Amino acid sequence: MESSTNKAQIYDRGYRPWHGQYVPPATRILNLVRNEVSFALKSKAVWFLFFFHAFTLFFDTIIVLFYNYRPGDGIFGGRFYSEKIISLVFDNKTPDARDLYFYAMGSQMGIQDIILVVVVGGSLISKDRIHGATSLYFSRRVTKFEYFLIKFLTLSVFIATFTWLPALYKFLLVGIKLEFTFNEWVQALPFLFYAFLTGLVIMVSMSTLVLSLSSVAKRGAYVSIPLILTIPVGLFLPLILAFNFNSPYYYLFAGFPEWYRIIFGSFLGVDLNLWYDMSSDINIDVNPLHAWAILLFIFVLSALNLKKQLERLGVDER
Repeated sequence: MESSTNKAQIYDRGYRPWHGQYVPPATRILNLVRNEVSFALKSKAVWFLFFFHAFTLFFDTIIVLFYNYRPGDGIFGGRFYSEKIISLVFDNKTPDARDLYFYAMGSQMGIQDIILVVVVGGSLISKDRIHGATSLYFSRRVTKFEYFLIKFLTLSVFIATFTWLPALYKFLLVGIKLEFTFNEWVQALPFLFYAFLTGLVIMVSMSTLVLSLSSVAKRGAYVSIPLILTIPVGLFLPLILAFNFNSPYYYLFAGFPEWYRIIFGSFLGVDLNLWYDMSSDINIDVNPLHAWAILLFIFVLSALNLKKQLERLGVDER
């Protein structure tokens, strides 16, 4: 017959405090970020975006290195740039490096980043909140700020992959195309810095917006679908405003990709009025402060809502 002491040991499931040594917060955060990234990479949609991104890089490599095309030249005439832009970038034997880099980075300034961020980040907080997983984080001595940092860094890994790496690659393409000397490589380094800085703007603004929406959404699809739909709206609505209504402020309705491109162009110092002059009937004056104001307004609202929702995490689950 078992003693009462043994029975007590078998059925004793009381809480025993941990007296060992905790890992540093930075190590804990990095381990959790790695777990989040690994989980996101299990999605077929994420891998499809990676392969599509690789294809666009290959496509842009051909354009930058080998083609001097004009609008209407088959598949390569698909971008809505005026003929004088094509002449500005390609017709000269030694085109301006600023304009060529701005042109080369055009497809990387937001569209694919938005799709990737909403696919990965749309459910980052909502799935934890719905399934009560936030209590697992907080049981590991993770503060709510660290919880936000984990989600933010997870998105930052993917945004950096889709923004900073292509920026470096296309910087090299431009240098090869223009046959830079060593001094010209050094003089062009600020262009790369501006691309990285724009990537940081994308990282902070888009991550905050997506995490804010994810904190209140019941499913990740409720975040991803509306944000993805802003892309085609931003592509066609400005064209309607420019050509049918001669609106000089059509670019304000172009959405996140064009707002990021305007900011990038202002960093580079290119003539934005020339790039966005779609119709000769419009006296356009592109003001980068408009793009900054819109993004700042969205960021502040998103940050305030995210702060409020993070304060409620763990409370509604009790």
